[in-house]
Amino acid sequence: MDTTSMVTLVPERVPMDRFENAIRTVGVVAACEWFGHRPDSEFTKETIRVLNERAALNKALGGTEPKKDQP
Repeated sequence: MDTTSMVTLVPERVPMDRFENAIRTVGVVAACEWFGHRPDSEFTKETIRVLNERAALNKALGGTEPKKDQP
């Protein structure tokens, strides 16, 4: 598993977007490890998959990249 790649940020429209972008910024694997999950755990794999799906959905719906002043 690539622990150095960062999941694409999304525009922050609701508070959970900010939370998810914080996870994306520090790295999904690092965030999951912080909460006690192993890098190769099913939880970590699922989190990566979900955040990638949400970023792809945002792009597919015509969403934009976050503004420069957003994390």
